[in-house]
Amino acid sequence: MGVHCKAQLGLTRIELATVVLILAVLLAAALPRLMSFGSDARKARLRAVLGSVEAATQITRAAALVAGGNALDHDHRVTQDGVTVATAFGYPKASAAGIVRAAGIDPAADRIGIAVTGTTVTFAVLGAHVEARCSFTYAQSTGAATPPAIGKLDFSGC
Repeated sequence: MGVHCKAQLGLTRIELATVVLILAVLLAAALPRLMSFGSDARKARLRAVLGSVEAATQITRAAALVAGGNALDHDHRVTQDGVTVATAFGYPKASAAGIVRAAGIDPAADRIGIAVTGTTVTFAVLGAHVEARCSFTYAQSTGAATPPAIGKLDFSGC
């Protein structure tokens, strides 16, 4: 008298429902953390661009001081490492040929939006929730004794 048992080949519906439920709970717990990674990455990118702009401002100023002569005039150019940068009073101008070139920013590769309005450049992270509020500004120097004004980082739209 033998009892034959069928071998189970898969999951029962209850087991499958339990696995799906557990995965859904884990995903619900992890999703907010995963969503903030994008925002953190955009903030880090904006901080990196700000650091590049601050460093480029000082390096260009040093190059203008070393060059001497008319390098500290209102409208001039300074060459540093083979790159010619448009300057105003020895600081990079608020332009693509000025601060953008000095900082080595490639808008397409770096995913940074650049808007020039008069003597101010706004740097914004492309793809941010609100690009205008994931940004900072650079206002060019207005005199030999006045360094450029670099605005605070605005992370409210990152």
